[in-house]
Amino acid sequence: MPIEKFTKEDMEYIEENLKVSLKEDDPVTAILRSIGRAGQLSNRRTKQYKKDRKGSAFLREKPVDTRTFFRDFVKEENYPLQQAMVDAVFGLDPSKWDTTYEEYVLLWGMGSGKDHTVGKVLTYAAYWIKHLADPQQYFGLGSGTSIDLANMCINARLAKNVFFDDFKNTVQRTIIPGTNRNWFEAHGVDVRDGKDIKTNEINFGQGITAHSLNSETQSDIGMNPLMVVFDEIGGFDVANAEELYNYARRTQASRFAATRSHKRLLLSFKRSDNDFMMIRYQESENQPKTFRSKASTWEVNKRVTKDDLAEEYAADPEGAKRVYECEGELQEGGYFKYKKTIPHVISKEKGKNPIVDNLHRIRRLTKIEFKDWFVGDFNKRYYAHVDLGTGDDNDCAGLAVVHSEPMYVDFNDEYKLELIKEGIDIVRLMKSKRMGVVCDIAIQITALPGREVQFADLIDFILRLRDERFFTIGKVTYDGFSSIGERQRLKQKGIESDLLSIDRDCVAYDTLKSLVYTGLFKSYMNPILIRELDELVYVPNAKGEYTRRKIDHPKHSLRRRREEGSKKGSKDVSDGVAGAAFNCVDAEKANFSFGFIDVVKNKEDFMHPKEVEREQFETMQDKVRTDKAEETRLEMIKDVTGGKKDTYWKTLIGSY
Repeated sequence: MPIEKFTKEDMEYIEENLKVSLKEDDPVTAILRSIGRAGQLSNRRTKQYKKDRKGSAFLREKPVDTRTFFRDFVKEENYPLQQAMVDAVFGLDPSKWDTTYEEYVLLWGMGSGKDHTVGKVLTYAAYWIKHLADPQQYFGLGSGTSIDLANMCINARLAKNVFFDDFKNTVQRTIIPGTNRNWFEAHGVDVRDGKDIKTNEINFGQGITAHSLNSETQSDIGMNPLMVVFDEIGGFDVANAEELYNYARRTQASRFAATRSHKRLLLSFKRSDNDFMMIRYQESENQPKTFRSKASTWEVNKRVTKDDLAEEYAADPEGAKRVYECEGELQEGGYFKYKKTIPHVISKEKGKNPIVDNLHRIRRLTKIEFKDWFVGDFNKRYYAHVDLGTGDDNDCAGLAVVHSEPMYVDFNDEYKLELIKEGIDIVRLMKSKRMGVVCDIAIQITALPGREVQFADLIDFILRLRDERFFTIGKVTYDGFSSIGERQRLKQKGIESDLLSIDRDCVAYDTLKSLVYTGLFKSYMNPILIRELDELVYVPNAKGEYTRRKIDHPKHSLRRRREEGSKKGSKDVSDGVAGAAFNCVDAEKANFSFGFIDVVKNKEDFMHPKEVEREQFETMQDKVRTDKAEETRLEMIKDVTGGKKDTYWKTLIGSY
């Protein structure tokens, strides 16, 4: 459009409002140039805004760092190791959500303040997230979806009375510095009980919810679990712990695939070598996205010293070391209290492996080749026990053959000290020669996945020992009713065979334990047998009570995972050895002069601590009942005799 078509008033208006000169351009060109400049300016500002949003993404105020938050807002600074963990979780730069680690494995002693520290961590996480203009967008989630912070405790009582109450208290005492106003309340959260703080969750607004859960009845960790804490996971049932852990890991990986901003915290003291906490601690050693920390109670919680726990160490040094230092081999509920006695009797010095290549496990017994020197003694009888496999994946069978032999009582140093403390004359015992048990063969038979161990191989193996290696077989027992056909076949071959259930009671294992403790058992080096005996545990009933003595292997075995590639615990070989040793002692009992009271310290060595407490309580009750009955009887005699001294004593003496 030509410039002369515009009036003077039009051109003055355009020049004034668009801030352009119309000396050379027509109005339309000037307007387009103005719009272009404005668009460029707007575009530059939009890009800068997006860049700022990507770097901070915060509202008007920005979060403070963790040290400032706990010092000035919560009024409680962390101890050094606690703060080191907090730094690993959130980093040192409060302007971004740190993604250096995805998992944190904190193996800290009992009383180190794990629950309290986790409550503070979740409080800061909620505080930081609430500064975001759009939390869901920042973490790569859909608009309006939830952001979940979850703490999973071992049971409902701990979830409510220990963790949640402490966590709630930390939220309620987060005060804006220089004021008396709660920070969360100032940002839209009603921190009164029954409002945004429910029975087991806190609603922080903006879709942010913190949940307090328990492993017994709850498994839902939320739709978008940004942070999941497994509190005292070492005390969880191992199978349940693994299932919950894997569910959390998979859920987090799928929800936060774009940002990798999710976090898992595992906290516990050591329950046993095979609890889930110890499994993860060992597995994560070389995992770059996992932060690991192992420390004693007093290293984490500076209010506690080792001297404060002197009574605990005096009463139970092994248990205290496990609980407060996360160290030691003794595990909670372990069957063998004196574990060093096991490698004392199972070693290279005690015998030689009779199998070529020194095998300890094999798939087919028919493939075993014996060393030339391995032949039976015509003057001895040999006893065997077979622990049958079930056919499940990674399931095995165990077979052992033993014989009796005179040997000297041989206590290891650990057990000597215990006997000396009890005032037992170990010199007299050590000089005594008694009948013991020698293990000739202890082998684990593995089955192909989904298939059972070949029963025919077991029978052929026993017959091979008799017919080719000149072993006089005294008795062979099996542990399952399904073995009736095999037992009948052995009987037809002239070998006594019977059923022996190792799991029905503890008699077979108590027999073996007594032999091991007294050094009246010998076996060549067998790492599978050592591991299985070392890992045996007492099993409580459904109520957690040890009212019936039952022994089993742990559900998961870290040692077996490392040594054999299978994560399941086992006691195939140890069952075989215990059954064979029992058969030998039972058949030749006249030659075995030792007994639990004669050589072993006392019968409590064969009982779980809870069972000892129960028996002591029942003994006390019996005594009280006896005393009351006697008191009542004396009162009756007194009434009958009218309290006359001579008559009273005559009647009393005659009553016995």
